[in-house]
Formats: sequence, C-alpha cells, structure tokens
Amino acid sequence: MAATEKLSLSIGAEQAKWVRSRAKRKKKSVSAIVTEALATVAQIEARREFLSKLDADELATDAEAAEIRRQWWG
Repeated sequence: MAATEKLSLSIGAEQAKWVRSRAKRKKKSVSAIVTEALATVAQIEARREFLSKLDADELATDAEAAEIRRQWWG
C-alpha cells in the first residue's frame, strides 16, 4: 500500500462542489479523486517536459496529431 500523508487544503467552492460530486458518482473518497487529479497533472507535466526535449522534426505534424487523436478517441 502506498504511503499517505494527511493534508489540509483550501479550495474554491466550485472545485469543492465538483470534487464531492465526482467522488459520489465514482463511489470513491474525495481524497481518491484529488489524488487522481494530481496524478493526471503530474502526467501532463511529464509529457510536456518530454516533448520540450524533442527536436522540432521529431514532433508530429498537425495532420499526424489529428490522426493520433482519432485513433486514441475513436
């Protein structure tokens, strides 16, 4: 089991409403939803860091990126 640490957070009212609603829909705790959201942000940052290290000719063209998205999302 992963180590956990208790934190006290202050978030906006709309974000609090959203996280509680999502937790209820997914039948998970608010902590689990926040943890998932933070993991998603960490993945996005890691992808951006990786892409920033590529040469321009290694990046997908707009058409290639559109095809990749089409394959991912159907």
